[in-house]
Amino acid sequence: MKRALLVGIDDYPTLSPLTGCVADASALNDLLERHADGTPNWRTELITSAAGPDTVTRDSLRRVLTELFASARGTDLLFFFAGHGAQTPWGADLVTQDAAPHSLGVSMNDLVTLANDSPARSVTILLACCFSGDSGNTPGLQSTGVAEEFRLSKAVVRENVTIMAASRGTEASQEVSGHGAFTRILLDGLEGGATDHRGNVTALSLYGYVSPAFDAWEQRPVLKTYLTEP
Repeated sequence: MKRALLVGIDDYPTLSPLTGCVADASALNDLLERHADGTPNWRTELITSAAGPDTVTRDSLRRVLTELFASARGTDLLFFFAGHGAQTPWGADLVTQDAAPHSLGVSMNDLVTLANDSPARSVTILLACCFSGDSGNTPGLQSTGVAEEFRLSKAVVRENVTIMAASRGTEASQEVSGHGAFTRILLDGLEGGATDHRGNVTALSLYGYVSPAFDAWEQRPVLKTYLTEP
């Protein structure tokens, strides 16, 4: 079984609105839901701010994430988030619609903890938000007392967990023409641009397709993975 949860937030009552996140999640949902021949593919759940100002709260996102990652052993899982991301003294957060100064949303570290502890066969996390490259960077493992230009992040993911993020943990992510810049290239890759020599789109072929597109941008997509299966 393959299950996907896709979240897109444009409307933030207390923060600046975004313009491409609902479109990002909706387009990816449509792409994953069925194969090119129309047969069912991923079992998807789409949640967006288009349903109202209190649709994606911290509590509701934590609930659906807990349900997703508790899926039965042998399941392939995918989580996609497009919205605001923010850095805090405790690490980066996925910002929800009920964001408050000291409670912005769901911690990216908590998200990766759920993924690492899940009994699923594989987990793929796609994050189209600012500072998303901070996901998986366990705070206690990071270098301290080292000049910023020499500081290298250390990530922890369990076997067959993959994280693909729109930008480094220190960088913002940009929107272009109604989509996130990262998601627009990601969609192109999934539609066939990232097909490898065997005719498959894999995490590695997808990152190989997405990454070069950002050579001239002020954001650098990040891939963190520990793969033992295709």
